[in-house]
Amino acid sequence: VYFAQGALGLAALAKPFLLKDELHLPPAEATLLLSFTYWPWTLKPLWGFIADSLPIFGSRRRAYLLLAGLVSAGGWLGLWSPALTETKEVI
Repeated sequence: VYFAQGALGLAALAKPFLLKDELHLPPAEATLLLSFTYWPWTLKPLWGFIADSLPIFGSRRRAYLLLAGLVSAGGWLGLWSPALTETKEVI
C-alpha cells in the first residue's frame, strides 16, 4: 500500500514539469489537462454503485479490480513507452 502511495506521489510531481517544460503548454491548457487526472476520484462514488450493481463474470468486485489494474498498468506503460519520448543527444 505504501509503495502505491509513493508511486502516485512521484507521478503527481512529474506532471506539471512535463506539461510546462517538455510540452511548453500555457497555464490554461496545462490546468485543463491536470484536471483530467482528478476525474477518476470525482467519479469514484458512481463507479462504486455500478460495480456493486452489475457483476462481471459473476463477481462484483474482483473483476472490476482486475480491470482497473490492467487499465492502470496500460497507462503506466504508455507513459514509459520510448515511442512517446524524444531522444536528446548529450554532447
